Amino acid sequence: MYFEVDGEKIYSAGNLVANNGSKPVIVLLHGAGMDSSAWVYNTRYFSAQGCSVLAIDFPNHGLSKGGFLTSIEAMASWVLRCLDALGVDDFSVGGHSMGALVALEIAGLAGKRVKRMALLGAGFPMEVSPALLDAASKDLRSAKDMVVLWGHGSDAYKGGNTVAGINIMKSAHLLLERSLPGALFNDLNACNEYQNGMIAAGNVCAVTIIISGKDDKMTPPRSSMGLLEEIKESSLAIVEKSGHMLLSECPEAVHLKLKEALFQLK
Repeated sequence: MYFEVDGEKIYSAGNLVANNGSKPVIVLLHGAGMDSSAWVYNTRYFSAQGCSVLAIDFPNHGLSKGGFLTSIEAMASWVLRCLDALGVDDFSVGGHSMGALVALEIAGLAGKRVKRMALLGAGFPMEVSPALLDAASKDLRSAKDMVVLWGHGSDAYKGGNTVAGINIMKSAHLLLERSLPGALFNDLNACNEYQNGMIAAGNVCAVTIIISGKDDKMTPPRSSMGLLEEIKESSLAIVEKSGHMLLSECPEAVHLKLKEALFQLK
């Protein structure tokens, strides 16, 4: 679906369902240099269950127009403006990597408006390698190579996909390659510079599950411990045989955790 925010045309996979009853509105936020297609498995499932689900492309990502948002705080405020424009009050939110930081900031700002939250590949601080930032700032192919190589666990290097003919790592590379120039650097830099994580975590009212890949080299499970201590109702779920790209490395295991985290009646 398309809608307008700040005078720009914005795209979201999924849709709002009239007379949604007790089913939550589920908001899904993609990671750095990516877009809403990362959530296709989950969007289709939640939509089939009669949920309102919004997997939103950030400005200048995917099918959304507008200029880049250069900070996690700006992204969070923008998502809340999107939800206000669509008339969404209470909601649950899930985010991956950069999207997890945005979800965290949203939950810190919106308080009880956010009912449940899933943070995938989340850590704080989310520091980014200077070498990766430098390559991304120059739009070098090596930046995408680094994300793909560091972002996957060892099983992905050997294939790892249960669907014949689909290569996990090549699919990730193609997703990053279709992003616009400057997108990856903008997003990685926003993650690297974000400082408000612990303050936001202390303000979270949502029941939260942090979903972490056991082999995640970018945001290892230990990097989420501070968030777990600050968020009042939170727990950690470890996904075996996964690195940072949980949604594609272990789609079924991660989906079951997302259902547990977000698909709960109000």
